[in-house]
Parts: sequence; C-alpha cells; structure tokens
Amino acid sequence: MKPSIPSKKLPGTINADNSRYYQQCKASSIITFAKSAGLESGADLDQLEPYLKHSKTILEVGGSYGRVIEHAHRINPTLKISAIEQVAHLADRLKQKYPFAKIIQGNILTHTSHEQYDLVTLLWSIIGEFSDFEKVLLIKKLAQLVTVQGRVVIDILDLNSYHPYGKTSNSYDYEIETEHGSVIYMLPTKERLFEIAQRCGLTCDEVITYDLNGITRQMLLFRKLYSKLPSSDSKASF
Repeated sequence: MKPSIPSKKLPGTINADNSRYYQQCKASSIITFAKSAGLESGADLDQLEPYLKHSKTILEVGGSYGRVIEHAHRINPTLKISAIEQVAHLADRLKQKYPFAKIIQGNILTHTSHEQYDLVTLLWSIIGEFSDFEKVLLIKKLAQLVTVQGRVVIDILDLNSYHPYGKTSNSYDYEIETEHGSVIYMLPTKERLFEIAQRCGLTCDEVITYDLNGITRQMLLFRKLYSKLPSSDSKASF
C-alpha cells in the first residue's frame, strides 16, 4: 500500500470517513500492519515506561486490537486501564480478551465523561486520522480528560525525516488505497500541534524522539497550562 496525494478534496470529517474502513477491517489485518511498522514489539510504550510505572490510571484513545493495553499492563500490572474504541467489533474483541480493562465503545469526539486519567494516550500517529478541524475538538477533549498533574501523549512521525506526498503548511496529507477502500491521513507538524494545544489549555513539556524501523518518531507530552511541574527528582510525578 503506497501513499499518494489525495484524489479528492480533504473532508472536514476524516475520522468519520476512515471509520468505514475499520468497520470492515479485521483485527488480524491491523496486527499485520502493526508488525510491519515495528509497533507490535511495544517499542513506543517502552519510551513511556517511567510514566506508566508512576501512573494509576490511563485512557488509550483507539483501543484497536489491544496492543497498548497489553504492553501497559506488562509494564505496570496495577495500572487501571481504560480504552475507547469506536468500531463495535474491535471493542467487543477487546472486552473478551482483556477483562481487566474498561473498554468504552464510542467516538472520542462525542464521548462524555467526568472521569480523568493520569495518562491519556494517542499513539501510532492516530492523530493523522483527524482533520484539522477535528484535531482542535480532539485535543480540547483530551485536555478535559487528563488530571492536573497528568500527561496527554501524542505520537507523530518526525516530518523533518519522513516526507509523504502532499505537503501543506500545517501537515502532510496523503491517501492509501486498501482492499476496503481508501484511508486519508493528515499528519500534523509538531508546531501545528503545539499551536492547537496552547489554544486548548495544554503545553508541551517533553518531546521523546526515537527510531522505529528506520523512521524517526516523536512522542509529544502535554500537561495542563496551570498544572504544577513535576519535582526534579521524579520524571513523572502524579
């Protein structure tokens, strides 16, 4: 599946449009894709190990087939894990496979909850599956879901080293054709995410850069603008 410039004008509801692909996509296909990207090993979660060990609660956005649930539980067996997944068959699979986790079947953009979490994660460049308009709504929602001392973690590709087709001022936009139809991505620059986060009451206080299958990735860790910075003797203080 080679990326190409989108064949049509990018919609304002990429997440809703892409969800049609996932409705038809089996978990086994997603697992194969994760393995090819080097993500099945949990190397991205290893970067967050200090935060996972010091957290009591986590919300994963996009539970998919359970990759994050499994690796987070391995790193911290006492961690209370919640995951939101909008595709019904994937959510049902998660409920059966991980009875210790709280699985929420729904869309993060319309999800309402008074719960807050020490960690709110959006990994595997899932941020690219939201249009620029949706990104603002999404990050505003994530800011509401994280505790005062917690972190929102957004994983992106380092666009200084990875150049898909269709660059715009704020993102790299491209389309992948699959057996179940096309999937559109708008991978944002970290500068664009910093700008949106600032508008939503978040600030980035750490960028973790790591290599995966020869591609440089970055984890952006955001905290609430009015939260107290962690103490110097602890990387993660919740």
